[in-house]
Amino acid sequence: MYRHFYILVLIITFLSNNFAFGQNSDKMAQPPKGQAKKGSMLDFPIDYKAEDSIIVYIRDKKEILIGKASVKYQNIELTAEYIEIDFDKNEVFATGRVDSTGQMSGFPIFKEGKDEFEARTIKYNFNTKKGLIQDVVTEQDGGFLHSQTTKKHNNNVIDLKGGKYTTCNHEHPHFYIAMTKARIIENEKIVSGPLYLVIEDIPTPIFIPFGYFPFTKEQTSGLVIPGFGDSRERGFYLTNAGYYWAGTDYFDLKLTGSIYSKGSWDVKMFSNYNVRYKFKGQISAQYEKIVLGEAGLSDENIRSAYALVWNHNQDPKAHPNRRFGANVNLRSTSSNIYSTNLNNYIQSTITSDISYQQTFAGTPFSLNMNAKHSVNTLDTMVSLTLPTATFNMRKQTPFTRKERVGKQKWYETVGVNYSTNVQNVAKMHERDFLTSRMSDKFRYGVKHNASSSASIKLLKHINISPQATYTERWYFDRLQKSVIPGTSGGDLLTDPIIRDTVVTDTTKGFYRVWDYSTSVNMSTKIYGMYKFSPALPVEAIRIVHDPAISLSYRPDFGDPSYGYYATDSLAALNYNRYLSGVYGTPSIGRSQSITFSLNNNIEMKVRTPKDTANSTKKITLFDNLGLRSSYNAVADSMNWSALTFNARTRFLNFLNFDFSGSMDWYAIDEISQTRVNRFEYDKSGKLGRLTSARFTANFNLNANTFTGKNTNTLPALNPMDYNYYYNYFDIPWSLNVSYSYDYSKAVLTKRVVQTINLDGDFSITNKWKINYSTGYDLEKKQISITNFGITRDLHCWVMSFDWVPFGDHQSYYFTIRVKSSILQDLKYDKREHYYDAIQRF
Repeated sequence: MYRHFYILVLIITFLSNNFAFGQNSDKMAQPPKGQAKKGSMLDFPIDYKAEDSIIVYIRDKKEILIGKASVKYQNIELTAEYIEIDFDKNEVFATGRVDSTGQMSGFPIFKEGKDEFEARTIKYNFNTKKGLIQDVVTEQDGGFLHSQTTKKHNNNVIDLKGGKYTTCNHEHPHFYIAMTKARIIENEKIVSGPLYLVIEDIPTPIFIPFGYFPFTKEQTSGLVIPGFGDSRERGFYLTNAGYYWAGTDYFDLKLTGSIYSKGSWDVKMFSNYNVRYKFKGQISAQYEKIVLGEAGLSDENIRSAYALVWNHNQDPKAHPNRRFGANVNLRSTSSNIYSTNLNNYIQSTITSDISYQQTFAGTPFSLNMNAKHSVNTLDTMVSLTLPTATFNMRKQTPFTRKERVGKQKWYETVGVNYSTNVQNVAKMHERDFLTSRMSDKFRYGVKHNASSSASIKLLKHINISPQATYTERWYFDRLQKSVIPGTSGGDLLTDPIIRDTVVTDTTKGFYRVWDYSTSVNMSTKIYGMYKFSPALPVEAIRIVHDPAISLSYRPDFGDPSYGYYATDSLAALNYNRYLSGVYGTPSIGRSQSITFSLNNNIEMKVRTPKDTANSTKKITLFDNLGLRSSYNAVADSMNWSALTFNARTRFLNFLNFDFSGSMDWYAIDEISQTRVNRFEYDKSGKLGRLTSARFTANFNLNANTFTGKNTNTLPALNPMDYNYYYNYFDIPWSLNVSYSYDYSKAVLTKRVVQTINLDGDFSITNKWKINYSTGYDLEKKQISITNFGITRDLHCWVMSFDWVPFGDHQSYYFTIRVKSSILQDLKYDKREHYYDAIQRF
């Protein structure tokens, strides 16, 4: 609202500066004859013009501009059908004219940069510095100020009578805050008489007797008005009452709190910060005490909840080689359990990440650092990585000639990569997080990885890629196990049997755990095409095969000479000394494997006789159709690994299908329930055992699916803006359906998960829209969380009703409010929820 008063002051300043003397042409302004230039404040020329006529009354010292008259000074412009300048009285007057239909038109319009206002009449006296503006309407940042009469005094004081403030853009607004009268002291304050809310020209009992507003173009500090209501579980409440501090140009701060009649309370902090061309972000924190049920009774439930949310983004212009970012969502699981936000409620994992990247200019080196945090809301387990750091050297080709002559030699493709990674990780229960017990949960280590590879072209079409990899892990403790022999015992009462006891100890030190492997990969592309008869609508089918064969070798790092695994033949004890290492341990057993893979892309070309520009059209049948398996030549049994397969396709630009799975070549012994060295084909005649399979299908439809319009090009909008709801109601309907089938049977126990999900919306009219989301578990025969919503566009207001009809999160929420965020507190809410009535951030 303050900006509107600022525009009124700007108007008066413009008039007093720009009409100190008259104009008589569409060139630079000059005074009439006999009128001296005096007291001019102008540093630039004034241009003016009129489409109809310019009348100069030399005796009366007047000029009249008629018909689309305009006066320009720098970036300020005043236009009207009629502008009259009286140099004798030192007055300017602007208004509209009666057109051929008998209606007034061409009212004065004032523009300054992006600011604009329209009035019925403008009158100003340069000597007294007093002005009078009738029926002015100003617009700023989505708000509109109507003033019936605006009077300017000579001491930078402006009086306003019959004012209306609204966010409705109608000439006759649907609602407004009425101001009987107000006084504006330029750059200081605004004092208003009684203010009251008017809806559809009906005054409401919502009013205040007077108002005082600091008049500034900058953000100001002030109290935050609380919300109020009633929660079934928490009682009567006052929420989000507090104070907003405008701070500086770089940051602000808002502190709020809530209190409930049954004992619950919370405090919140929110701050924005922004340093132009460097970084910007938001940080918020919340702590609350949740009291449910009746005090002193068995149903009383008291819990604490906390949340810390931090988003930080660095401007790309800040530094070319460094980047820092943060996306922190640190919260207790109880803050999700008692949330009315369905997205929070169904969220199974809460994650946070802080990252730093550094590239060293002029070198092949870079550094990446991350700190990560995640919480599983189902089992309340917390995973921490504080921190992980990776130092990388991009691929170096030491044999490349500085000045290449002719074709590239094979040895010039030989490259070397190197990286070092440091990790400090922990996993704990939420009750141990941020306690003294947390430090005992951390495990740390260092891993170095070096590799060398080359690319060789054989017979023009076969690519051969040899590679050697060396990995070294640094650990600072390892396990040491020993056996305390038991006693055979005698009498069961006086000398019972004592079994052998395994004692586990941790020894500190510096331990290297290294391994290496070599491999060579050979791949090519094979193109195949089958053409059909010209009489058929299909012209041809093309298949692109991507076969690959890989040979790899890795020694047996379970050999005692490496010392990674310890054995005690007397006690029959075998164990991994580095079982708790963050990077694991090299595997037991020598491997000399041959891996086979085949990927295929299948496309069809069809004839399009109706298209004169293109006679054929390409249709993709399968984006990918792949198989993969391997054979370990040195394994003593079960040499073949499982066959994995996948397929992906898309039909009609809205139907998506994905299929993947694995098949084990070997049979299962029903008694021991373990794999045996016998092919399933020899046992049952089947090629293998299907151990896992996953199939997903989904389609997304809306009113523009078959029209070729791209609905994804709509800009991101604030739900508080008018345009959000205009675009929201422009799409008559949308429908999203997904189906998933998961099958697993590693041994004899089969597990199937089969679900279908549905969501979408449709418009009953261009003002009514219904949205919905639901799902069904076909195996458990249960309906998942279901939500229905109805939205009604009321032009400058919006009404919505959201309903979760059944389930653990049964609730409803009704609201009717002003669309614009300027008057975001002008609303009515009613909600009912099993846990609470307040939606958290």
